[in-house]
Amino acid sequence: MVKWKQNIEFTLITAGSLAVDTFFLISGLLLSYGYLKFKSTFRKNNVHFFGAFYFLRFFKCVEQSWYLAVDSQLYLISPIILLNLENRPLKTCMACIAACLISGFYAFIITIKNNYTAFFIEGSRGYYQFIYTAAFARMPPWLIGVVLGYLIFTNQRIRIPKAANLFLWFSCVSLMTYIILIHLVLTRNEYDPLVAAVFNSCVRPAWALGVGMIIFSCVTGHGG
Repeated sequence: MVKWKQNIEFTLITAGSLAVDTFFLISGLLLSYGYLKFKSTFRKNNVHFFGAFYFLRFFKCVEQSWYLAVDSQLYLISPIILLNLENRPLKTCMACIAACLISGFYAFIITIKNNYTAFFIEGSRGYYQFIYTAAFARMPPWLIGVVLGYLIFTNQRIRIPKAANLFLWFSCVSLMTYIILIHLVLTRNEYDPLVAAVFNSCVRPAWALGVGMIIFSCVTGHGG
């Protein structure tokens, strides 16, 4: 088992949890974009409209797994974010970035303090409870998705120069490839709590940024 974990094929398993962060990103994106789209279409600005939108979005979830539980908890704070995103977009986006940094700092400290690993398949029960399934630790990709939804809604006619777009794609693909392959590097080396802490605090928002930039490029007509 130990030898097999050091094979590159095993990276598909160790990096598999990043798929969950992709879903969190998409969840936040669809939430903010859908809300802003509905508001611009129906031109309503009252509690009943928002209440109906929030009811339909939240009660779609049935808490059958930790993912749905975390997603439901994030929906609980969505009214505050969405209302401020509509009225104070810049401050709200900055607040989302600050929340991502705080979440990353939390993951860093708790990993160092408890010697948590960097992989969910090797994690202890504490790692599973306080990092892998904790809403506060899994929040950054969702918040990045919320901000991305706003950026897509307000920049649908943006024109990105070809050179800049190529650089954007190259950077995204390189970043995502690096994130996947770093799993292999970590499995082939001895455990280092500092490395694990940096990994747990940075890998999920970094992955979300890579996927998010590709989504933004495709949606705005720069996918190819």
